[in-house]
Amino acid sequence: MHKFHKLSALCLAVLLLLSLLSACGQKPRTAEETALMFVKAVVENDLEAFNTCVHPAWLEHDWASSFHVDGEEPDCQVTEISTGSITDIPQDEFETDRYDADDPRSKITAAKTVTVYMKCFNFRRNEEQSSVFECTVMQIDGQWYALGWS
Repeated sequence: MHKFHKLSALCLAVLLLLSLLSACGQKPRTAEETALMFVKAVVENDLEAFNTCVHPAWLEHDWASSFHVDGEEPDCQVTEISTGSITDIPQDEFETDRYDADDPRSKITAAKTVTVYMKCFNFRRNEEQSSVFECTVMQIDGQWYALGWS
């Protein structure tokens, strides 16, 4: 019976590892996760994470290049990150009917502003810095995407 328990524990550990690995690279599920991933991706210059939390149509435009995320060595590493207030953006503020059917903004079903608190270690200055971002996220086809921050 003892061998059975060890084998069961090993199988469970392998299944947990596989589920964690399969979750890597998936799109964030909530508005909060999307905002956190977006801020962290921009600060740490993580192109893969940035591409995961930004709508593919927005990646093709100059908008995405304004964040200067290229996957090169980052200047900062996030040491602490959390969300604060989360505010719904009223539908009349994102007016989906003003975009043509090919524009993903025409399919927005919800939008939020998520306050993100972040501390990062700046390698160039050799110091920790704190920042607060108001990140805008929008839900399109049931998936949350980051649109930017202020």
